[in-house]
Parts: sequence; structure tokens; C-alpha cells
Amino acid sequence: MEKPRILKEKSDTELKVKEIDAFSEALTELFFIENPRLKISATESAQALKEFVNLHKADDVWVHYPWRDLLVRCLKEDLYFKLRTSRNQDIITEMTVVFEVR
Repeated sequence: MEKPRILKEKSDTELKVKEIDAFSEALTELFFIENPRLKISATESAQALKEFVNLHKADDVWVHYPWRDLLVRCLKEDLYFKLRTSRNQDIITEMTVVFEVR
């Protein structure tokens, strides 16, 4: 089976494939993980979220899954790692993950 290809730009592929944008939702989730005191529905969150999104709008990559004819826009590796480990903060510690990767 082929491995997924990581692309810096969507234009790096000329294939006609289905596209999924997982970036925006993941970036919003990461914002609220990093700012736990802000509520999703609070009006003061809106401006802070907008600034966070603008700061990280270039922190995306496109992943091409050729066996599914699928192109997914997602977070760059460092932000993705931060998001995934934050979701499991009571189960996985940063030291545990670093130890296992080596």
C-alpha cells in the first residue's frame, strides 16, 4: 500500500480528488485547549479566536491518501502533535510520547 504524501500546498497536486478541510476545526479546538478559561459561546472568545486563526493560518499541510483519492487539509506536525496529546492529557504525558517515539 502506498504511503500518504504530505504536500505544502494544495496546488502541489493536479489530481482530481475529494477534499476535506480538517484544518479549521482542529485549529479552533487547539485554541480552546490553549485557552481553557475562554468559553466557546462567550463573545470575548470571538476576537481572540480570530487573532489566533490569523496567526496560524499558514500552519497547514495537505495530506494526499492515494488509495482513497482523498486530499485532507490539516495542521502541521507540531500543532497536530500538540492537539493530539492535549486531547489525551490525562492518559498520555509529553514524556511518555517522547520516550515511545524514540
